Amino acid sequence: MATRSKSPLPPTSGGQNGISKPKTMKATFWNGRPGRMELRTVSVPKLQQETDCIVRLTTAAICGTDLHILHGVFGSAKLPQAVGHEGVGIVTEIGDGVETVKVGDRVIIQDFADDGHASPNALDFQQAYFGLGEQLGDLPGLQDDTLIILPPGSNALTDLDFVLLSDIFSTAWGSLSLSGFKPGDIVAIFGAGPVGLLVAYSAFLRGAAKIYIVDHVQARLDKAQTIGSNVFPIDLTFTNPKKGIRGPADQIKQHEPLGVNRVIDAIGFECVDTNLRPDSNFVLREALSVAGFFGGIYLTGVYLSTPADKAQPSANKIGDTLKLDMFTFWGKNLTLSGGGIVPSEWIPEILPLILSGRAKPSFVFSAEIGIEDVQEGYERFDQHLETKIAIRFPWELEEKEKGAKGKLTKQSNGSSRKRKAAASEESSEEEVHVVPRKGHALGQRGGGKRRRMHGRLPHSHLMLTGAFGAFA
Repeated sequence: MATRSKSPLPPTSGGQNGISKPKTMKATFWNGRPGRMELRTVSVPKLQQETDCIVRLTTAAICGTDLHILHGVFGSAKLPQAVGHEGVGIVTEIGDGVETVKVGDRVIIQDFADDGHASPNALDFQQAYFGLGEQLGDLPGLQDDTLIILPPGSNALTDLDFVLLSDIFSTAWGSLSLSGFKPGDIVAIFGAGPVGLLVAYSAFLRGAAKIYIVDHVQARLDKAQTIGSNVFPIDLTFTNPKKGIRGPADQIKQHEPLGVNRVIDAIGFECVDTNLRPDSNFVLREALSVAGFFGGIYLTGVYLSTPADKAQPSANKIGDTLKLDMFTFWGKNLTLSGGGIVPSEWIPEILPLILSGRAKPSFVFSAEIGIEDVQEGYERFDQHLETKIAIRFPWELEEKEKGAKGKLTKQSNGSSRKRKAAASEESSEEEVHVVPRKGHALGQRGGGKRRRMHGRLPHSHLMLTGAFGAFA
């Protein structure tokens, strides 16, 4: 992986509280060419309403969902499309009507757009995500009413844990919960990418008896085994018809004849079969097979059917119908659910675990890059050469902002990685401030040290151009 280049900072203008404000920023765009992302220089967003705020990113990440856009199977017909939906940053400007955050606050930006009124339980609920195109909200940038304010002592070194709360750790945790998980359950996970790994990690933290995780990439399976001694890797491609092993479900049932309690699909519609051929129905078939009586299945992976067009040239490669073996489903009394996860629903449970040191989800990262190397990052992630890639914006360290306690260092493999440093005990004792959706009561439900959760009425919006849009 290429190292972060030391390009000069763009022109700046005065900022508040000593935080400089560049006039331009670099952002990642999809322009309808499968396999290619474009890096563009765009203007820094400006406050448009008195309830707006500007957040300058310190860390972003490439998500598996972004690969669906890279492959051309879904996106926005309005090209070019700004992409990216995971980010942590620092508030640099606020409007006159903002009461819940202040300049200098370090915040997590959840991927799910929330204007403060939405409820996942409402009949008129609509999914809207940042940087994922028309099928999922067609939002031009990051505009959110739910910012999670991190405590003093949080810094660039701890970003790698916090940025995962903006999407995939929250998604993993919530998916496990919505599958009906209880401590002592046996869990099967399809996909050992970053989401699947964090589902396994969530199950481990929450007391699963056994965890089986399926993939065909050995490096991912090796990483899964580092989670705990009760995590068992399953090779997707292994079959033995003479012994009745036709796929991963049969492999697992060799050890669990009664099946498993919970099944999580962390792959979605671009899944492949045991011969690594595309088969959108494969995971659903295997999930029904391996689930035991009264089991729960949650489809975390993306399932979308869209017509092919200039922005989604490969969409017709994905089938528009999935088949469900209703006899097996009904006969086992199974529960099947799926869909996107709203991070703010689950962050109050997870954040205290990170702050107390009980959870460190950043183990899924295998590389850190600068935004100049985003195309190479996408290629390596798509080729399974990296498990998860962070995009780092070193302006905070270069400006020696108060609270930054470490520097990025170059490793022998050429990638830019962080110097390991645990969060200080002082920072783990700080209160957690969450700006919730209107009417959403926050409570302490997670493990670890007990701490107060302060619910505040939201009054601020986040303005960015894609999660990769950041001051370079």
